[in-house]
Amino acid sequence: MLEPGDIVFTRGQHFAVVEVTRTTPSGLPDALISDGEITLQVHASGLAAIGSATFEPGQKVRFQFGRRGVVVRDLGDTIEVTDERDESPIDSKRVYITPVPRGPLTAVNLAAIVKTLGE
Repeated sequence: MLEPGDIVFTRGQHFAVVEVTRTTPSGLPDALISDGEITLQVHASGLAAIGSATFEPGQKVRFQFGRRGVVVRDLGDTIEVTDERDESPIDSKRVYITPVPRGPLTAVNLAAIVKTLGE
């Protein structure tokens, strides 16, 4: 059974499982998979995970809207990441802890994760 954050190889390339839904009339789960640029909806029954993303505290990651942060902790389906934002016109910055879903975080960082699978 696929889970968000799993890595699959299909159509000649690696994809991250972003979401698994169970809304098909046939009862087969559908999956949203992404390579970080395109997202496809596919039948999960033909896919097998070749790995799963792990996020360690202190690891630098990219996440939504091109932002970068550092992993604080892995909560399973959600990864907490620091998020530094500009707060005022005098260039002060404030650091937030932002919860990011595992699937989309895996998709954005897919190239780096695939490199670690080969090691």
